[in-house]
Amino acid sequence: MGRSVQAFVPMERVPTVTHNDLQAYIGRDGRAHVRKSARLHSAEGAYLARLAKIAEGMDGPLSGPLSASIRWCFPTLGRHAQGEPRDRPPDLDNMEKTFLDCCQRAGIIADDGGIVEKETVKMWRDPSGVWFRFEEIGGR
Repeated sequence: MGRSVQAFVPMERVPTVTHNDLQAYIGRDGRAHVRKSARLHSAEGAYLARLAKIAEGMDGPLSGPLSASIRWCFPTLGRHAQGEPRDRPPDLDNMEKTFLDCCQRAGIIADDGGIVEKETVKMWRDPSGVWFRFEEIGGR
């Protein structure tokens, strides 16, 4: 087993915007282009501000092959049981893409392409936020 990192990132409002939140626009060149929405930029900023603090305490980013576990904890708001699965949008795989890209940009992992196994869960849980664990697993 290699190095690992795990942390809980408390967030009052877990971002539900995903990497698919894009806007079409016409550039100065008169051609159609696509860019990230303001909501997506805001979500990435919220993740990056918190993840950068975690990366500061590390001895460089973890590199693959990696095992990943991620748990999105959405506030119960008194309407859901602790740990109850959240079976509504956004799609789990779309949430992963945004979060893993931010983990890479923050310097927690060297490349999200190095993740060879993962477990992800969306649930209702207080406190709200994102719990994650990455582990260098070497050759299995």
